[in-house]
Amino acid sequence: MHTTDDALPIGEVARRSGVPATTLRYYESIGILPEVERRSGRRAYPPSILEVLAVVRAARQAGLNLDAVKLLFADGEGLPERRWREVGEDRIRAIDDAVAGLERARRMVGLLMACQCRTIVECGRRLASQPIAETECELCSNRKEISMELPIACTLTAEELTDRRSLWRRIDTDVASRSRVDEGFRIAYATTPEVERLLPSLADAESRCCSFASWRLAKEGEQLVLSVSGPADGIEALCHEFGVD
Repeated sequence: MHTTDDALPIGEVARRSGVPATTLRYYESIGILPEVERRSGRRAYPPSILEVLAVVRAARQAGLNLDAVKLLFADGEGLPERRWREVGEDRIRAIDDAVAGLERARRMVGLLMACQCRTIVECGRRLASQPIAETECELCSNRKEISMELPIACTLTAEELTDRRSLWRRIDTDVASRSRVDEGFRIAYATTPEVERLLPSLADAESRCCSFASWRLAKEGEQLVLSVSGPADGIEALCHEFGVD
């Protein structure tokens, strides 16, 4: 039992947990949080409520709905691992289904982009004449023989490229090593404040303008390492751009 001295008012719980007071009240009303003791008409939470809310936050970040979250705190025996598995298996299946749907959508977008119809009306006529399940096959018969990989091209304008290069030059003196690896290259940087501030945003920006390549950033000991991989033609151009021999 917590004492009067260590009890937390709802505003303090909201501040420490990042969960708004209105949400705390809602969680209590639907049974995720137990009904809390009141003192002078105000909620007085035990400090352990912050640990409970940490579990709720992790579950919500994993995409679990509130019914699944309630199961985590249901009465009865069971190790946390078992409870997480019970609610997590359905979530994993839902994620897998979503990923499969996105892959189908990406494949369809690629096929549509490769269409050789002379007018959009012709596209519509071909699509309308096919059962939904066969639409992709029909598109395949009327497209160029192209790779489904993203085009090897940078989407920056000349001015944007100049600005981007100036940002890379700001951390060029912090490069510890450059080397080629299978299907790409890697550049290791000393973890200076400037590198820690600029490198993550630069890597993210490159992944969007040069999306034909994979841009990964990882901490290795005292260094931040940028690993880039992709199709050979694109990697050669990037090696030249980044000074990798």
